[in-house]
Amino acid sequence: MQRRGWLAAIWVWGFLAVFICQPLPNAGIPHRYDILPLLPFAVMDAIDPPVELSSPPRGLEYLPERLPLFGIAAVIGLAAWSAGRWFLQLAPTLNLSTAERNYFAVLIGLGLVSLLTLGLGLLGWLSPVVFWGCHLALIISAALRYRVATNTHGTSSVTHPITRQDLWWLPIALPFLIGMCLGSLSPSTDFDVNEYHLGGPKEWYLAGQIGFLEHDIYTSFPFLTEMLLLDGMVLYGDWYWGALAGQAAVMLFTPVTACGIWLCGRRWFSNTAGAIAAIVYLSTPWVFRMSIIPLAEGGLASYVFGSTFAALLAFEQFRRWTMAESRTLMQPVWLTGVCAGGAMACKYTGLVLAVGPWMALLSLVAAIRAKRVWLAAAPEQRPPRYVPRMRLQTVAVLLLGVCVLIGPWLLKNLVETGNPVYPLGYSVFGGRDLDDELAAKWKHGHARPNAGSVFGEARDLVMKAFDVAAVNDWQSPLIFALAPLALLIPRSSPNFWRVILLSAVTFWMFLAWWLFTHHLDRFWIPLIPTGALLAGIGVAQFPHQPLRGIIGGGLTVGLLFNLGFVSTGLVGYNAGLTKLSAASELATRTSGPEIAWLNAAIQEGELPPDTKVLCVGDAELFHARFPYVYNTVFDRSIFEEWCGVPDFTTHGDRALKSAADIRKILREHGITHVYVSWSEILRYRQPYSYGYSDFVHPLRFDELVADGVLGRPLTLPAGMGRQLITEPENDTAKLARAWAPELIIRSGSDSVLITGQIYPVLSD
Repeated sequence: MQRRGWLAAIWVWGFLAVFICQPLPNAGIPHRYDILPLLPFAVMDAIDPPVELSSPPRGLEYLPERLPLFGIAAVIGLAAWSAGRWFLQLAPTLNLSTAERNYFAVLIGLGLVSLLTLGLGLLGWLSPVVFWGCHLALIISAALRYRVATNTHGTSSVTHPITRQDLWWLPIALPFLIGMCLGSLSPSTDFDVNEYHLGGPKEWYLAGQIGFLEHDIYTSFPFLTEMLLLDGMVLYGDWYWGALAGQAAVMLFTPVTACGIWLCGRRWFSNTAGAIAAIVYLSTPWVFRMSIIPLAEGGLASYVFGSTFAALLAFEQFRRWTMAESRTLMQPVWLTGVCAGGAMACKYTGLVLAVGPWMALLSLVAAIRAKRVWLAAAPEQRPPRYVPRMRLQTVAVLLLGVCVLIGPWLLKNLVETGNPVYPLGYSVFGGRDLDDELAAKWKHGHARPNAGSVFGEARDLVMKAFDVAAVNDWQSPLIFALAPLALLIPRSSPNFWRVILLSAVTFWMFLAWWLFTHHLDRFWIPLIPTGALLAGIGVAQFPHQPLRGIIGGGLTVGLLFNLGFVSTGLVGYNAGLTKLSAASELATRTSGPEIAWLNAAIQEGELPPDTKVLCVGDAELFHARFPYVYNTVFDRSIFEEWCGVPDFTTHGDRALKSAADIRKILREHGITHVYVSWSEILRYRQPYSYGYSDFVHPLRFDELVADGVLGRPLTLPAGMGRQLITEPENDTAKLARAWAPELIIRSGSDSVLITGQIYPVLSD
């Protein structure tokens, strides 16, 4: 073991050296070590921000304006805990400690509160009175029953209670947790968040009801985390500031997952293993990023790990299998299914990350254990077909659990579209508002990249593995520096099989990402919790000096690097203690300058108060404070449907309707302006992107201007809607010259690309 220990120490420091020499591709920085001199200053600036004339106002005096938002998030969290406590009464013999039961209660409860929001929204009851009543009823009822429910939990195999000494890791994690909490209230600058994670709930809130949005295909995904954003909107009584409260509620998945990692490590390995694993997880830049940007992957990772924890409980129960207790042994299987269904309710990929793998593995192990029990019984006590019946029962119980959190979403899609997994599965189920062309476009846009030959696939697999482990901007140096050390656990250890299982689960999540997705980096985030747990197990293998000091030194270096890195702007926009109104203005200008201008122009009276905008190309509209009509790139172009004649051969050949007909349609929908984002359209028209309707072209708008339907484009402030073309030309400028040279104009001696235009709609 000593020899292996020195090899482990060499591996840790060697990996850290390789890691620090890698580039930061998304930031355009050649080597990580280039940012090392900046990290101490980033930490100091985070603690005591410098006062600059150009910076927005910020400081501790703006903490009170965040307290109501944190209060809403706390109410959602308490309601989730309460709902989860009630729900777990369905499995009274689960062999859990009080802390473990509370962990699963909050995790499952967040999904139940999400379903409550869905149900009330479908009924059209998006009312603060109704929502506050439901949340308070849950909290009060659970509080009144807490003592009684505690007495029905059964006996836990965890004999040592949690003490203060067990919580030594919390002060180390505190800087990361504080940064996440404050960062979760940052107005979003992320495209996907502004387009549908927040955009869809905003539309439902303003409509007062959840319904099918034919112009936004993404809002038919399972929306477990997004319902928490809508919950925050309704409880706060405002779609914008309530969304920030909802973001803080979504951030709760991070500490919940960290607690699950700690409890899992503590239960089967040691408190040290669990504590280090929790620290590694919380310090990972990806985890910090997902905590301040309310994407679905944070919830997905949380439920995937919850299903892993529950599956380990199920395997532990299977080891005590008897014919007399076979039914009670199924409760951890049911719990596994509930968590796996929660993963799928966050994102369809939960099907291959949690539902499918655990169904296959649990049913297999159940069959093996049942066969051993059956063979050990006396011949006259062997029930016929016992083994296949137990295997079928395992699958049925797991699926019953899966349906708890994902079932309502599948039913909603079935009723609305005729396709339970809309917009997937078109070739099998079809689907409302889809056709062969749109389905093919979706499939192409989300297809796995093809590396070509067998050699190309193998090379791509190795490169992607290295990218995930060491290159990706927001990866932690600690995950893959420390996780392999867990494999040094002796084979004679009773935990050896758990380490192998956790390693296999982590590898499967990477392989599933590589095999079944279009390789967006955030899609592999669910492997981080099990990777962090393996890292904690690996470090705990070496409790003695000098190896403990050497490996612990590597852990310390990695933590300091992560602390400095998350203090920079490289993990995403973090408003921190910036005045919220100033942070909102900055986020709006960053994500949509034209949208920010329209907001201001309407507020200042430069545009009429009844302004309503048809947005063409741009769907990132959460920050818009005016009525608008839009469609995503995967939906039918509303501009084309309204302005093009019904009969056409190709989109590009589709003729315009008469000026009178177009005016009538725009008037019926109350459209006063048309905003065209040429930068977005050009992005979509790149060969590596999704494609965009040929009907939408600058010449088409010139025709509408000539026909008197639209006026000349409004004059925007200097620099807005224009982009200087520099040498050498980038892909966007090259595409514009080839596809629409009308977008390139001269400004003095410079060539300028038109990136956005706003046209007024002329009256009759």
